[in-house]
Amino acid sequence: MSMKDKLKDKLKSLVRKADSIFALMKIGSGWKLFYFDVFILAFILFDGWAIYNLNLDMSHFSFFRRIWEAINPYYLTIAVLIIYLPPIISALVDFLFRDAESFKEKTIPLRFRSLLLIFHFFISIVFVFVMSISHELQVLSGFKTGFGSPAILSYDYRPLYSWISLWAVTIGSILVVVAKPILSALANRKDVGTEFNLWFKLSDTASEYFPKQRESLIFVNTASMAPSINWIITREESYRHSYQKRVPTSDDAKEYLRAAAEKCRDGLRGYLFQDTAARAPQFSIEFLPGTSRGLEVGLNQIDKLDTIIVSPYEHPSQDKVVEWFAALNPSIKHTRLKMEYSILKRGWSEQKSWLLGQIRSAIPVEANRKVAILLSEVHYLTGMVINVDEIIKTLRVDYSNLVFMVDGSQAAGNLLKPFNRLADNLHREDFYYFSAHKWLLSPNTCGVLIAEQNPSRYKVYPYDLFGAELPSATIDPGVIFGIRSSLKFLIGNKMFHLKKFHEKSNHLKSYFMKNIGEQFEVIESASHEMNQSNFIAVRPRSGNRWKEETRQEFWNQITKDGVDLTVVPLDGAEANTWWLRISFPYFLQLHLLKQLIKHLKARVTSIN
Repeated sequence: MSMKDKLKDKLKSLVRKADSIFALMKIGSGWKLFYFDVFILAFILFDGWAIYNLNLDMSHFSFFRRIWEAINPYYLTIAVLIIYLPPIISALVDFLFRDAESFKEKTIPLRFRSLLLIFHFFISIVFVFVMSISHELQVLSGFKTGFGSPAILSYDYRPLYSWISLWAVTIGSILVVVAKPILSALANRKDVGTEFNLWFKLSDTASEYFPKQRESLIFVNTASMAPSINWIITREESYRHSYQKRVPTSDDAKEYLRAAAEKCRDGLRGYLFQDTAARAPQFSIEFLPGTSRGLEVGLNQIDKLDTIIVSPYEHPSQDKVVEWFAALNPSIKHTRLKMEYSILKRGWSEQKSWLLGQIRSAIPVEANRKVAILLSEVHYLTGMVINVDEIIKTLRVDYSNLVFMVDGSQAAGNLLKPFNRLADNLHREDFYYFSAHKWLLSPNTCGVLIAEQNPSRYKVYPYDLFGAELPSATIDPGVIFGIRSSLKFLIGNKMFHLKKFHEKSNHLKSYFMKNIGEQFEVIESASHEMNQSNFIAVRPRSGNRWKEETRQEFWNQITKDGVDLTVVPLDGAEANTWWLRISFPYFLQLHLLKQLIKHLKARVTSIN
């Protein structure tokens, strides 16, 4: 490595460290720092009042002529310490008392946090200038005699920052004595570094990025439906207001809605076709009021359909949609493949062979009509990522009559690169669909349907489809404005928030899995690449069981504890038990994650 490269690496390392310091300052820019600054400001104002009452002869005061004296190394050092130390100390105090509910600060808006930091900077500079001129003010104030004796002399003006320094040393000494045993105890804890790292990465989330829900709620259910995020709700209301001002039935309002839908398409193309950008123009992106409508509309476009096969990894609700569709079309057969839960711990190679065997056994021998196969990109229960692309390519070698329907409801927003390479293997009547109100955080239900461009594929245009035309039925603009707001939030600015939040979710998931204890088993594949999503399934480990006898009793107790998760009943050999599906949204705070672990541990007991 050349000297130039070494210097670049060194500079990058210093920038990363400086960035961490600034992030810590931002975390500490809360109410404690504000109260500290108000306290300092009160001292400065009190000093100013004392100076005013001394009626000093200011004609010799050279402050404005010698202001440069305040920026010598001594005062600059003091300024740096005052600017940096209080917010950093405030942040570290937050970490030390991270589990104390009464001491915990509420999250505050990002803009207000920035204003607090600016206010702190201003107060720090003013304080340093007051220090720099205090000696000259003392000289101007003259001496005074104490207790009637000329032996005890002092200046008539004594700056209060000297008292602040005295009190700071005294309080600091006390804190050091008190903090020493606390820090020693922390140092002996092996997980303190992990906790600090997790706390640090989670604590800079501003209040506008949090959901509108009670603060004590332990929400780990994003895989079902996302809560309403403050920033997204505010933006969605803004779009809706602009739409209403244009009068919904007017051409202007319709054009505004079309433009918003096109913005959504642009955002999704950038997100879903990251490595297949050349294929993006060949696909249509259409919006519907719900996820299941996407499946219905896609099924209706498959000509000469004979059989629908539903993957064992697919959500039961989608199987119900297929069952309903088959009931309306009696000539169409419907097969739901059964899950063997023991296969879930195996690697992808074994799971792939098993799944292919299941599908092949269900494909009819007759090849004159089409067979539609519904596959899920992410298993709805365990969060395992299924390499659907491999399944499609393998089956297409042996069969020419297959149509693939890929459910991306647990992939879009959950994975950094959903769909992606699937674009190379979805053709003609194949389609991909997903919901925007789960991991994409849309506040309104919205289904997205993606298929190759084919203007003639709709013999009858769906009444509620936002496609080349607006819906012919009563229009709900929230379908578009919700996903428009969430996409701007998550994937705007080169997917900055999505990547940042995904990293936070990974840290939360890792912490949970490390600390859940030996009573529980996390259902994971032996293949690492399958375990990349932000939710998991948990069950009692062998030798343990749930304390409650029924799923309803468990649900009643866990919701009483303030936990929102999904209790999933199983079928087949596992019919008498249930697993828990736990999501790790980026806004889940560390103290709530600890409470979740505590509540779950209280719900299991050993088998005697």
